[in-house]
Amino acid sequence: MSYQFAAHRPDSIGAPQSSFGLSPNAASLVSYLWIPVTSILVLVTEKQNRLVRFHAFQSLFLGLGAFALTIVLSVVVGVLMLIAGAISPYLGIVVSLASLLVWMVLAFAILGLWIMCVVKAYRGEMYKAPIVGKFAERTAAK
Repeated sequence: MSYQFAAHRPDSIGAPQSSFGLSPNAASLVSYLWIPVTSILVLVTEKQNRLVRFHAFQSLFLGLGAFALTIVLSVVVGVLMLIAGAISPYLGIVVSLASLLVWMVLAFAILGLWIMCVVKAYRGEMYKAPIVGKFAERTAAK
């Protein structure tokens, strides 16, 4: 779901600057550049602009979620490869190729979601990413 706030649209003249010292669009975009460092930096400096805070929280939650997902997937793949390799070397190769395919799909999905969030943030839209979007919106409203 994506929608814009009237006061924070990129084409609105005289749009207020964020506490970060940039336009709200640029501050929202910055929060996605070097996750989690820039998102935390934006959250620490931005106290008023809800759109910028939303994108910073969403960036932080996406980064933490991707990190947790890679740890869990690494453990699962490692255990499966250990078991499959103990059963048969050929089964170990099949499992390793399947895990490579899973990692590639996951990496492209995360990259696509990141690009979508960066573009939506720069346009001044409040795009809610799956799973973390609602949580980021509730946290930014506090």
